[in-house]
Parts: sequence; structure tokens; C-alpha cells
Amino acid sequence: MGLREQARAVIKAREAYDETLIHTKCVCSTMTLQRDGCQCDYRSLVARAKADLDLAVQNLAEDVDPPGEPTLIIDDPAVILKVAGKYFRCSCGANVFRRFTNGQYQCNACKTLYEGE
Repeated sequence: MGLREQARAVIKAREAYDETLIHTKCVCSTMTLQRDGCQCDYRSLVARAKADLDLAVQNLAEDVDPPGEPTLIIDDPAVILKVAGKYFRCSCGANVFRRFTNGQYQCNACKTLYEGE
């Protein structure tokens, strides 16, 4: 689902939540509430609409890149590096890296970024 569709899903869920709050009212009398609790299912309708809204917002937030972080495009997902004729190992001990198009390398184990030439 694209970003536009996800934004529409959030708007639709927000409108449904607002409609639930406005048009759904608890019809239980005071005596019934004291004796048996709410029997008209008002709270569960509101909770369900709120959960749908929260899920739509969460799905939208997961797909949006955080501001300020560059988008890295993987050029090669598995590279073993040599530095000065010897195999290079990360500080965590791993020796397999991802190569990005901007010349950076990332350890596949601990996600540490290294600059390449």
C-alpha cells in the first residue's frame, strides 16, 4: 500500500472514530450502570474505533523514513573486504558487509557503518 493510500486510511479511521464519539452514546440508566455495568457496548465501540485509528497511524509511521537520515541503496548485500592485502573484520568480529551506492559499507552483524574508497 502506497503512502497516499495509507494517509487516506488514517483519515478514514479518524473520521470513523469521530463519528463513533459523536453519534454513539451510552443509553444505560444510572441504576443499570451501578448494578450491572454498561450493557450497551458503548465503550467497546469506542475502543475498537480508537484501535483502528492507532493501527492506521502506526502503519503510516512505519513506512515514512525518519527525517534527516539518508536513504541508503544496497549495491551488494554480501562483500568481504580487504584492507592492505588482509581481510578486514568489524569490531564485533564479523567479516561480511553490505556495500551501498554512496561508498559506505555496513557490517551485516552489528550494523556499524564504514567509509570506503
